[in-house]
Amino acid sequence: MSYKFTLIIAIIGIFTIPALAPNAFGHGLGGDQAEPLTFGDMEVTVRTDLTPSDITVGEVDDVNMKIRFFDTLTDITLDKVTYRIEIWQSGELLARNLFYDDDGVLNVQIKPKEGCNEIDLWKCTIYGGSEHASAPGALYVLGEGRPTITGPIFVQGGLYNIRIDIEGATSPRTVLATLLSYDTFVSIAQEQDFLIQTANAEEIPVVVKTYYDEVENFQFDSSDNSIYFDMPFDWSPDYVDLVQVVHEEVRVPKDFAPYAEGKQFKGYVNGVEIDQRALLNDPYSFEDTNIVHFLITNKELKKINDSLGSENQDSDIMKLKLVPLSEVSKTSTEFFLVDT
Repeated sequence: MSYKFTLIIAIIGIFTIPALAPNAFGHGLGGDQAEPLTFGDMEVTVRTDLTPSDITVGEVDDVNMKIRFFDTLTDITLDKVTYRIEIWQSGELLARNLFYDDDGVLNVQIKPKEGCNEIDLWKCTIYGGSEHASAPGALYVLGEGRPTITGPIFVQGGLYNIRIDIEGATSPRTVLATLLSYDTFVSIAQEQDFLIQTANAEEIPVVVKTYYDEVENFQFDSSDNSIYFDMPFDWSPDYVDLVQVVHEEVRVPKDFAPYAEGKQFKGYVNGVEIDQRALLNDPYSFEDTNIVHFLITNKELKKINDSLGSENQDSDIMKLKLVPLSEVSKTSTEFFLVDT
């Protein structure tokens, strides 16, 4: 019971890292805050939040995207804001349009829609709302309604870049001489199914739930019962600075002995053993499935980069390896979050 309680607290802690660290700008899960820019005597920024905050591809058909423009010194929201919003994934533009909001807190309804056959995916995206009379081209909905974006957005897992330009503020007719441009990032989870082929010709189903990018090159090594997979990742120091946490889940049936309930594990990233606290074993969420979380924080990513040097910093692949150990953990095991 003690371990189960600390496990729940640990998972909640990881998912609330962005909220508990408002000055740590960078990638979030369902929310992110950009670094502030100077605007007069203010330090202004934008924050992007998705509701629901933990989204898995195929499980939701309606996502609220809230964007707030505010002064970080006073926490006062600026009103009468014209936003230019772009949504990107893996270098592809998915949506781009102007929006206007009277109180500075913009809510947009996003409706994921699969089946786009256009080479340029943004051509499949359609928008709902009325043009604001005093902010030409900007979509606006009076009252409790929301403008809408319907298209190939959040139909694949991975990291999405929400780019936001502030084109006007404090008045619908005020256009900024210099745009205030921000990048925020949100992660959408995707479950990928794989099969382990054992030495006895058994096929064991494995699910990898990725919150960062599509998993590739999934392998199983029967010599040590390890699971191995790759994922695209930019190891350049400037990019790593932005990443708060990389979260991957590996789900294996408990009746597969090497991954049975109570097992302990070692984890490796690009051949470097990660801190034991960056692995979280969850035998409680599913009765018949063991879940092992990779929770690789910014501190751990930098440690790996420092350990491997320039060759790793020029790499665009993250190689993850999970190795079960022979001993069984005690029920009183404690868990401590790795510092970010």
